[in-house]
Amino acid sequence: MVSKYTRQDRVIAELVYLKISSFDAVEFQFPPRIPSDNRKGNWEEKDLPGIEPFAVYKTSGAREFSLTWTYIVDSYQSPGGGLPNFGNGYWTIERIKNQVQKLRGYFAVLRGLDTRENMVVQFAYPHFTGIETWSCRLRSTDVKHGDTLVGIDENIYPLRTDITLDLRLWTTGIPDFEDDFKSIQDIDGLDPEPTLDDGWY
Repeated sequence: MVSKYTRQDRVIAELVYLKISSFDAVEFQFPPRIPSDNRKGNWEEKDLPGIEPFAVYKTSGAREFSLTWTYIVDSYQSPGGGLPNFGNGYWTIERIKNQVQKLRGYFAVLRGLDTRENMVVQFAYPHFTGIETWSCRLRSTDVKHGDTLVGIDENIYPLRTDITLDLRLWTTGIPDFEDDFKSIQDIDGLDPEPTLDDGWY
C-alpha cells in the first residue's frame, strides 16, 4: 500500500532542487533538512603581553553546509509486477536506488570524465537559499541503510535509507579587475559570488 504524504511535505520536497552535472535532478520523498550551515575565516594572530592578541584577517573559509533526507520504500513489487517504477506517488525500490546511484556517481562516474565542469552541483532550497540555484561541490556522500529489508523474490532493499551530503558553495570568485570578464575560477556552470541580497546571506 502506498504511503500518504501530507500536501505541505510534498510542496516543500518538490521545491528543493539538487542536480549533479549530467544526471537527472535528485527526487526527494520527504523535505530535506539543513542541520548545519557554517562559514569561518582564517586569522593570523600574534600574542601581546597583557592584552588581546593582534589579529589580521587573512582568508575566508568555504560556505559549508550539510543536507540530510530519508527514503522509505512504500511499494516493493518486483520489476514488471504491475506497479510503475517512477511517478504516481510510488516510492519503489528501483526509484530509491536510482536516487542513491546519482549521488554515488559524483565520485565514481564523474571522476572518470576528467573535467571540472562535471563536478558542478546546482542546488536551491527556496526557504534557505532563495529561489535561484547556486553552484556547489560535494565533499562527501553518506548513505546509511536501516536494518529491515523488504521486497519480494530477488528485488530486496532496505526499508529505510538516510542520506547526508556535505556541500560547499563553489563560485567564480571575485572578478579580476584588470579584465571584468575573467574570474578567479573560470569553470562552466559556476555562479558568481552571492551578494548580501541573496538568500545565502
